[in-house]
Amino acid sequence: MDHEREEAERIRAGRLALLAGAGIFAGKVVAFGITGSSAVFSDAMESVVNVVAAGLLLYSLVVAARPPDPDHPYGHGKVEFFSAGVEGALIALAALAILVEAGGELMRGPELRELDTGLVLLSGLAGANAWLGVFLVRTGRRTASSALVADGRHVLADVWTSVGVVGGLLVVKWTGWVVLDPLIAIAVAANILRTGFAITREAVGGLMDEAPEEMLDTLASALEAQRAPAWIDVHSLRAWRSGRFTHADIHIVVPRYFDADRLHDLDGRINHAVARALDGPTEVIVHFDPCRPRLCAGCEMTDCAIRETGFEVRYPWSRERATRVDEALETGEPLAPYRGHEAFVSLGSNLGDRVAHLRAAADALAATRGVQPVAFSHLYETDPVGPPPQGPYLNAVMRLRTTLAPAELLARLLEIERQRGRERGPERDVARPLDLDLLDYDGLCVDEPGLELPHPRFHERAFVLEPLSELAGERVHPRSGETIETLAASLHDPGAVRPFRGQGGGDPWRSWP
Repeated sequence: MDHEREEAERIRAGRLALLAGAGIFAGKVVAFGITGSSAVFSDAMESVVNVVAAGLLLYSLVVAARPPDPDHPYGHGKVEFFSAGVEGALIALAALAILVEAGGELMRGPELRELDTGLVLLSGLAGANAWLGVFLVRTGRRTASSALVADGRHVLADVWTSVGVVGGLLVVKWTGWVVLDPLIAIAVAANILRTGFAITREAVGGLMDEAPEEMLDTLASALEAQRAPAWIDVHSLRAWRSGRFTHADIHIVVPRYFDADRLHDLDGRINHAVARALDGPTEVIVHFDPCRPRLCAGCEMTDCAIRETGFEVRYPWSRERATRVDEALETGEPLAPYRGHEAFVSLGSNLGDRVAHLRAAADALAATRGVQPVAFSHLYETDPVGPPPQGPYLNAVMRLRTTLAPAELLARLLEIERQRGRERGPERDVARPLDLDLLDYDGLCVDEPGLELPHPRFHERAFVLEPLSELAGERVHPRSGETIETLAASLHDPGAVRPFRGQGGGDPWRSWP
């Protein structure tokens, strides 16, 4: 279905909603006049909201169909969310009016009449409303109109209200318990309030450019499915809806030697992938970031002339990876503020493939929910402290942002150690494939069973202070009051703590993405 036909169909549906809503409301007013029932009054009050809402709906559909202009470069689609929000507010007002009427009837004592005629009329109107609600929801989903869907849902809620009122009045007729009539009206008011809250919540989300997780999942999956070797990494994916339009922007890391022609071609392919994944018209803005050596290990460009390290692992483009905040090109450090706590973790290994153990630990931390690596030091090789025979250690320090509590973060570190084959025992300073220590957490001083902050011995260990001073030399030790740089200088021994250079003279740790 082309866009012009979609817009015409939406407007036709809006006109039908207005005309049908007015007719159904008039019928319920007649039913209230016949029966004098508060329950029927509550049903009629919900229908009068339908009429006003349908008028707003038709207005919003006409406005949303207008093309973008200089004053509204992103179109007029958000007026539909405004319409849905007003409808939710009107529903709340209708509920209050029902409560006032029902409360008055409870105090006066209900007086009902001609229930048979009223029940027949109300049942027929409920059937007409059911058809209208289903029609509006289906048309709204087919044409990507949130306003039509919201109005259809409200109409369907009105149907259930009518069904409840009919059922309640039947009980009143059979039992003679007229007090049930205002009680039914109060129950109807409560249901109307619930519906109004849901519609208002969705409208506010649309006005605030809320991006549903399912939309972001769809975009990330579409990009992953069409991903080419030159699409090295992704971050800062954002998306929102405005009427039937979906707007998205995204950062893609590409080889830094690509020229404008190749970038233009990539832009077209990315736009095509997004358009195929989403229903309705889309506008996609792609920001191309130049690659840096730290990304070589995750790059599949086999014919790259500037590669510094070989390809090691391909990172799938999940929603979590695609929505990472903007990063500094050289370090990958987030540019936007990250809510959470600052922590420093030391990493060490002197068994097996030491570099592989450290990389695996860093990857496991990066994949942990609530943990975001910010920076990492160079690797250092140090002589073993414990009893022989032991080989030399590789050591490094990572700086993290985390929403985990200190005990939760420490538990995660111990879990990663176990996954790499280490089981902590009573003995200390023995050889191990992986050693992870929580050094500092927001500068807190904690003395609890199983948790001491800062780490009780890190100020005595040059193999910790040397890499830590790279990341936070001006940071003050929480207990001694001395800077990390000062502590590191007091223990500095180039022979004991040596910068590690891997095969070919490069630092393999720097290739971790």
